[in-house]
Amino acid sequence: MTARNRGLAGHSPQQVQSLLVQSFTQSAIAAQVGVTKQAVSCFVRRHSLTSNSPVERVVARQVQVLRMVKDGYKSAEIATRLGVSVLTISHDRKALGIPGFPKPKPAEHRTLCGLTRDHVQARLEQVNRAQLGRELGVSSSAVYSYCRRARLCKTMAGPDNPSNALPTFRL
Repeated sequence: MTARNRGLAGHSPQQVQSLLVQSFTQSAIAAQVGVTKQAVSCFVRRHSLTSNSPVERVVARQVQVLRMVKDGYKSAEIATRLGVSVLTISHDRKALGIPGFPKPKPAEHRTLCGLTRDHVQARLEQVNRAQLGRELGVSSSAVYSYCRRARLCKTMAGPDNPSNALPTFRL
């Protein structure tokens, strides 16, 4: 390459074309190379570079999303790395059948700061939620929320405990 035609931040048209073929978006290429998206767009037009068809790009992106989900990346991290929106990643996850959030654990498998449900229940027989929260270094709201999810709260009305239902007043 001559001094006048240095490429895109030192990258030749062939290198940029290979990134486009790998289904990198122009935004992702810009982030990787360290230039603006406009610079990549002008470079692509000037050198008549082409990327895959839209369907091929979507399939390739979904393969990358699947790989990154398996590697433990969150949707926001995947979106940043691929140069697309979080909404696009959530659509890809839905199309791939990957849930956005894991299913909640059953009540008997929940823990509070490492304490099992039985340990928390035994400790709550000795102290109140606020004291337990102070002991564990969490708020009483966190303890209450855990108790509700682990079905330890006795003061909540519900199908299992109708005696704690709010009183009804007759006029």
